[in-house]
Amino acid sequence: VRLGDVEAGDRLRVRGGEFAAVYWKHEHARHIRTTEVSLHNGATLRLTPSHYLPVKEECAAEEAEQCKGVRLMPTGALAPGHRLLLADGSSHEVKRVAAAREEAVVNVLVEGEEVVVNGILASVYSSPLLALETLPFRFLHALSPALLKWAPVRAAVSLVIDSPLLRFFARINLPLVPKAATAALSSHALPSFAVAAASA
Repeated sequence: VRLGDVEAGDRLRVRGGEFAAVYWKHEHARHIRTTEVSLHNGATLRLTPSHYLPVKEECAAEEAEQCKGVRLMPTGALAPGHRLLLADGSSHEVKRVAAAREEAVVNVLVEGEEVVVNGILASVYSSPLLALETLPFRFLHALSPALLKWAPVRAAVSLVIDSPLLRFFARINLPLVPKAATAALSSHALPSFAVAAASA
């Protein structure tokens, strides 16, 4: 199933072979530049450079207590050798990270904040705000699942997501991001789940 064909209420595969419901979908009004990530096993993703993916970390013995073994990293900061998590909990090495093209992107939010795309586990975050980015959506969904389906609410939220003001706000949050991620986020920091032309 292509993410572009997914609708609110559909259930997508998440970690551990489970499924979670989609409660928000938004197709951006303008095309957005994407980055293509290829793994050695042949799996690929196209996302915005600022979209966050769970990356496996090797933990040194002296760091074991502080190290969680996984950290979120923006796609644009990935490099060959990083290991992305797969649907079954294993990880696979990144082979190539390259600029793709400007294309239509889709924002999909699911319960649990993670989704499997082309066998790769991805978060729904694509700004340094991380969970704060989806907080308004989760709040409205918790009040009533019907709220985000109501046309006036959908129209208002979509207008905010595509607004230049929100893009500016995302850029002024850059100092809060680790230095390694700054270059990746400076080009595009929209709050969208931006996987284009991928299968879930």
